[in-house]
Amino acid sequence: MVDEEDNTLEVVSLLPGLITGPVFLTNDFTSKEAIQVLLEEKYPLWPEIYVACIDVRDCAIAHLKALYCKKNMKVALVNGQFSLAEMATIVNNEFSQYGYKVARRQMYPWVAKLASFFNAEMREIIPLYGKETKIENQKAIKELEMEFTSIEKSIIDMSYSLIKQ
Repeated sequence: MVDEEDNTLEVVSLLPGLITGPVFLTNDFTSKEAIQVLLEEKYPLWPEIYVACIDVRDCAIAHLKALYCKKNMKVALVNGQFSLAEMATIVNNEFSQYGYKVARRQMYPWVAKLASFFNAEMREIIPLYGKETKIENQKAIKELEMEFTSIEKSIIDMSYSLIKQ
């Protein structure tokens, strides 16, 4: 936002986590792949990796609100952190009734370490294994007056939209 009286520019940087929620694109992107592997029953166990998430609808609202914000600031757009196993449980609880069998068990650290010798993806995540970071969303709530959609709803909505594709 540019203040014409004193010619200053106010910039709000929005830093979203993993963006979940309904999908309208058919091309691949990181957030889509994260949920799609749950539905495809690709892995029997999940590494203990934590992901900060935000619903796509909340992300869009935050971008609109940021246009009218008169402060320079960085805002983390997250509505909590979930492990991959927790996300798998959310998907399984909703979709097991339709025949989806989503693995919900957490991988032991030694299994992840062993797998990292043979799998490049596992090798990349080993430094993050078991580390839950604290990301505050208070600026989003206070400065942008955000009310977040539950991540459970967001993951379920994303899963349904992926199934329809």
